[in-house]
Amino acid sequence: MQGVQQLALAPVIGFVLNIMGGYLGLGGCAVMLPAVLMIIFKEPVPVAVGTTALAVLISASIITTRAGLRMIDRRSMLVLGAWGALGAAIGDLLYAAAARKPWVLLLSLSAVFAYAAFRMVWETVRGARVLAGRQLARRMPGGAVAKSLLGLVDGFGAGFLGLGTCIVIPVSIYVLGAEPGVAVMTAMSSLVWAVLVSSAQKLAIGAASVVDAVLLAVGIIVGAVVGARLVPRTPGWAVVRLRQLFAIIFAAVSVKLLLSGLALMHAG
Repeated sequence: MQGVQQLALAPVIGFVLNIMGGYLGLGGCAVMLPAVLMIIFKEPVPVAVGTTALAVLISASIITTRAGLRMIDRRSMLVLGAWGALGAAIGDLLYAAAARKPWVLLLSLSAVFAYAAFRMVWETVRGARVLAGRQLARRMPGGAVAKSLLGLVDGFGAGFLGLGTCIVIPVSIYVLGAEPGVAVMTAMSSLVWAVLVSSAQKLAIGAASVVDAVLLAVGIIVGAVVGARLVPRTPGWAVVRLRQLFAIIFAAVSVKLLLSGLALMHAG
């Protein structure tokens, strides 16, 4: 990313995306960030993924530290984090191979956005019904095997696409029955391990913009503070409408990334 205007835009983008992530329940803005870096900032696909991982590392480390340990299930965090680091190392191996074929990353991101669109629709239609009458736990239920698998999958996403918490948060809430605040903060604190491994690898091969990541992280952190106050005060119907809108947007982005990936694949 070059130019003073684009540098000034980076923290604004991080701020807006993290607030949107708070409303959408996506565990922050990580899902949207790679696409924004590619579409608006015109960054190459591998660099967009690497910059996302580094921005998530910086912001998640500071946000979870600021929140303190009261919302974190430390035992679950250790299991998720350890297996997440392993998953990130595996994901980085695939990323290194896919970086030479950007269409693989584009098609993978297309699938992520399709999943995000489906999740918006499902949570709008079924999410509240699933949680109705259920006593949510202040700690993350589930055995070590389930949490290890969750950490491995989430870490793989962090290593391969710079993403994380897209799977572990909804599964922790809707399947394991964890209280949403505990699920989010535990997932974010464990994600630090995975994106640390992922970011180190991407920095080593020059596939991340440190300046962009720092500026985006500043916006993400401020967005987390503002969003924590703003989101609970927003009427439920407005959140539902926002999720419906973003289901359409995510589906459209998924199609765009799919077509771009297929075009690159056939061109190559």
